[in-house]
Amino acid sequence: MITETHRRLSEHFAAVESPRWAEQAVSACLRRLMSSTITEAALIAVEDAWVEDEWTFVVVYRSPYFDGLLGLRRSTYDPRDNTFSTMFDPELTTAPDPKRYGRDVADFDIGEPLGTVAGNLRVDDRGIHWWGHPPTPRTQ
Repeated sequence: MITETHRRLSEHFAAVESPRWAEQAVSACLRRLMSSTITEAALIAVEDAWVEDEWTFVVVYRSPYFDGLLGLRRSTYDPRDNTFSTMFDPELTTAPDPKRYGRDVADFDIGEPLGTVAGNLRVDDRGIHWWGHPPTPRTQ
């Protein structure tokens, strides 16, 4: 389900001149959510998305598998041990390809039912049910 907000966000991130890693990743994620045939990602309604830092992005969305708003924050970099990771490679010495990372988040995180993750969601004061690492306050 491509909302006007989803389309606007996708166009915004695609138009960024000299995009950082996270901007490339969220752009790929948003585009993939509009066209994926691997999962039910095309049924996702994106409500918001932003970049938190060089390696981190956030997507807020509605899923046909959950009643309410969901938020997912994904980062490839762990500053504690100075490593990068993906869902398939837990410890990399360099950043993964941002476009592939964004597509994987769309297909295998956002586009799939929550499963056992649903039992660990944290609701914020805006009613967003967060999974993954909690977001930092938005400065935009």
